[in-house]
Amino acid sequence: MKLSDINPTGVLKQVLTDYGVTQKIYTGDKPTSGLPSEYIELRQNGGLKTNLSKLGLVQGYVLLSINVKLLTTGGRNTVRENIILSTFDGLFKDGAVASKDGYVFSLDPENIVYSGGGIYEGYSTKLINITFRKS
Repeated sequence: MKLSDINPTGVLKQVLTDYGVTQKIYTGDKPTSGLPSEYIELRQNGGLKTNLSKLGLVQGYVLLSINVKLLTTGGRNTVRENIILSTFDGLFKDGAVASKDGYVFSLDPENIVYSGGGIYEGYSTKLINITFRKS
């Protein structure tokens, strides 16, 4: 396995799309204007851990960012946030989900990195680390 072949964000985007996530998903191609009222962004978070002695195992994190436009009052739209979050509960109900490409993604529901507003102007944001491994 070559490190250039590792693409966890693209694979996770496909897994989410196949599962039925309907929000726009960006993987490094997010525009600077004209964003939808709710969207998901996937980015690799941190370095990769490799163990080439064990069949080329690669591990790391994908940062899943759920972004929901603030209400006209400036408050968070917690109803929409919770609806989007509940989608991931079903996807990871067995603790992990495998892709056709050999990736396994797992979610620790207590691994919310950030929850609040202000990271992106006009949006509330939840940042969640999703662990991936590929062999």
